[in-house]
Amino acid sequence: MNPSPGLVGYWPLNEEHGARDVSGYGNDGVTFSTDVAEGPGGETGGAMYFHGNQGSRVEFPNNGALDARSYITLQAWIYPQGTGPGPIFNYQPAGSAGHGVHFWIHPTGSDLFIR
Repeated sequence: MNPSPGLVGYWPLNEEHGARDVSGYGNDGVTFSTDVAEGPGGETGGAMYFHGNQGSRVEFPNNGALDARSYITLQAWIYPQGTGPGPIFNYQPAGSAGHGVHFWIHPTGSDLFIR
């Protein structure tokens, strides 16, 4: 896997790499209640499966390399199967109790909400 130069984090979220940061910055994620699933191209173990509850998630630490003050790019293949609201991505700045950048399925389970 050769991520593009300039990336400060890259997590394939698949069976081969799990939540390991392959960018070289070492911000490996920690998975909670996840499994592997068929990827978007039909490849076995090509994606991470989230169970659609608060406990099913990946948490990514920030050793200082993840600086999202000016810009952030998110890329994900999403195959919703639930019916309720929930986070897809949430960036909470250090020392903040609120949400920074967040991307949710809301409210019907098929609508996307980004702030």
